Amino acid sequence: MILFIIFAVIPFLEVFVFIKVGQHIGVGWTLALTIITAIIGATLLRRQGLSTWMNAQKNLQDDKFPLEDLFNGLCLLAAGLMLLTPGFVTDTIGFLLFTPPFRHLIFISLKDYFTGDFMSKGYSSASFFSYQQEHKSSQPPKDVIEGDYHEIDTDKDADK
Repeated sequence: MILFIIFAVIPFLEVFVFIKVGQHIGVGWTLALTIITAIIGATLLRRQGLSTWMNAQKNLQDDKFPLEDLFNGLCLLAAGLMLLTPGFVTDTIGFLLFTPPFRHLIFISLKDYFTGDFMSKGYSSASFFSYQQEHKSSQPPKDVIEGDYHEIDTDKDADK
């Protein structure tokens, strides 16, 4: 229901704002501003996307689950799509998603929501969001038994 409202209201809001801006600064400047925001969005997406990717790689090398980096990557993808979509409302949302403090605020809110939801269902998964392997080791954990196995074909043995 909420998604339907968003997809029904946003286009009308975009057209309304586009017309109002066009009345104030002119159609040519409005179109130029739309193209400029798309170019800025593509540049920001490339720069911040590369930074997020490198940070996620570093966290993986340090045996940390890059949950916030994955979330940032999704936000950057959404921001890039918003800025490529013509309109000032989506551009505003896109630029907000490009700002790290705004993304962090959303991440913390979602983390608190889901952590509380998991804990209320009896899961002890609060550590899911801060997963980190305590130590690197080439040794297998103590509860793992290593060995070899050989598959025995029982149909073949029954024919003999």
